[in-house]
Amino acid sequence: MCNKADGRCISHPCQIRYYGSRCNQRCSDKCGGNGSCNTPDGTCKSGCKPGHWKSKCDQTCSSNCGGDGSCSFRNGSCNTGCKPGFWGQKCYEPCSINCGSDKSCNIYNATCSKGCKPGHWGQTCYEPCHSNCGGDGSCSFRNGSCSTGCKPGFWGLNCYQRCLSNCGGDGSCNFHNATCSKGCKPGHYGQKCDQTCSLNCGVDRSCNFLNGSCSKGCKPRSWGQKCDQSCPLKCGGDGSCKQHSKICKEGCRVGYMGSFCNESCPSNCKNKSCNRNTGYCLHNCTDGWFGLQCRKACPIHCGKDRSCERSSGKCSNDCKEEWFGMYCNKSCPVNCADRKCNRLSGECQNNCKEKWFGMYCNKMCPVNCADSKCNRLSGKCSNDCKEEWFGMYCNKSCPVNCADRKCNRLSGKCSNDCKEEWFGTYCNKSCPVNCADRKCNRLSGKCSNDCKEEWFGMYCNQSCPVNCADRKCNRLSGECPNDCKEEWFGMYCNTSCPMNCADRICNRSSGECYNECKESWFGQHCNKSCPGNCADGSCKKLDGTCIKECTTAFYGVQCTLHCPLNCYGDRSCHKESGICNYGCTPGWNGSHCRSGSVCVIS
Repeated sequence: MCNKADGRCISHPCQIRYYGSRCNQRCSDKCGGNGSCNTPDGTCKSGCKPGHWKSKCDQTCSSNCGGDGSCSFRNGSCNTGCKPGFWGQKCYEPCSINCGSDKSCNIYNATCSKGCKPGHWGQTCYEPCHSNCGGDGSCSFRNGSCSTGCKPGFWGLNCYQRCLSNCGGDGSCNFHNATCSKGCKPGHYGQKCDQTCSLNCGVDRSCNFLNGSCSKGCKPRSWGQKCDQSCPLKCGGDGSCKQHSKICKEGCRVGYMGSFCNESCPSNCKNKSCNRNTGYCLHNCTDGWFGLQCRKACPIHCGKDRSCERSSGKCSNDCKEEWFGMYCNKSCPVNCADRKCNRLSGECQNNCKEKWFGMYCNKMCPVNCADSKCNRLSGKCSNDCKEEWFGMYCNKSCPVNCADRKCNRLSGKCSNDCKEEWFGTYCNKSCPVNCADRKCNRLSGKCSNDCKEEWFGMYCNQSCPVNCADRKCNRLSGECPNDCKEEWFGMYCNTSCPMNCADRICNRSSGECYNECKESWFGQHCNKSCPGNCADGSCKKLDGTCIKECTTAFYGVQCTLHCPLNCYGDRSCHKESGICNYGCTPGWNGSHCRSGSVCVIS
């Protein structure tokens, strides 16, 4: 509602986003919430949109406000702090350039939020760290104490103080208490390297920098942690011993042993020298003794000065006569010719006594050796065998069919001929039964003379062909020497004469029919049929020409040609010329009736 007189609104506020007495002025478009403002004066009811402030939101927030960039609409102070690098209520003040990480600082007092850049300290990081700070040169931003220790040669929270001059390595020391970090220079020890090492410390006279113990051993003849004690008198070499145990380093002097070289070597050691730890003799034993410490006596049958091997006690040289073995404790075999045998194996050195053989002469020679003598090593008979025996050992009987029962000493083959009817190198094969006199070749078994009747072959073991005329054949080839039985031919009379020979008799070699062929056949072997048009079926043996006339209507030597068609009557013609016998049929003329006749009608 409005006043009728002047148009001013009464009773109710203006519509949203309008103000004034007549509600005709627009609220600022920067008002927050629903954009409404107070009717009387246009001040924004619900604050401002982000980035603006004051009663009508007509002022812009600082561009350094953090978060969403909003600020208090009453005084313009940033609501969510400042962007990194700025501080103050409205974030206009820059943070120190030495602030660490993102350069942010406290918005109320400008103290750096994330410490300082390396090399600076203090709440606003304007103080420089001391130049003796180690590592990257950084220090605590609260009190300036060096963060990563000091540069070599300095110590203290701020690294103002120098380390002692005897610190080893690069001269550095603990920056809290000045103790040397990398040991001491040679010749000094102690936490601050302010004490002197022993004069007997070895090499460069260095010692443990904590307790003064010599770290690189002692000088010769001294031992102990600080090398202040003397080594045993019998230590070998330069007389030195181990620093912590007093044990001699380079062995003992000759004749002494033990860790401290305070014991004597065994009395039977050659040159009196022995291993300092075990007491084992180093250079063998004196004659007659053996063992690692030369305390065992050598065997009594060892020859020449009774010496034996140091480790095993085996005799070093030969044994006394009649003895053998590694320890010369075995007696030589009784059948050795001179009772001498091999030192190691016990084998007889020379020959055996008669009738004995073997490496140890403990085997008897074979009983069939002719003179009872045999080879010393193998036992084979030295000469011949007794009669009727053979073999290297004369233990095999000669074959019973040897003519005189004598055979080769080594192979057993009969020395001369075989008894009658036997052959072979051992005369153990029977001669073939068909040999004429039952005699055959000694080696091959082939019959010596002819075969019995009806047999042939080298061994007379093949039967003569059955068709030989007298059943006799060649001894070697089996061919029939004379004629064949009737109706057969060939070298072995094993081929039948041709069936069509008139009397079944043919040539012995070729099989050709001797005489004529049976009727209707011709040829040397009568194996060809006579021409079918011969009058009585007969023809000549040699060429097959028809002997008599041809059958009706045929002519020629073998009656294979047809008579002319126009012959008169039975169509017969002359056998040789083919001229028609009875002239021509009407209408034809000529000798062979091949020309036609012409009739003239008058």
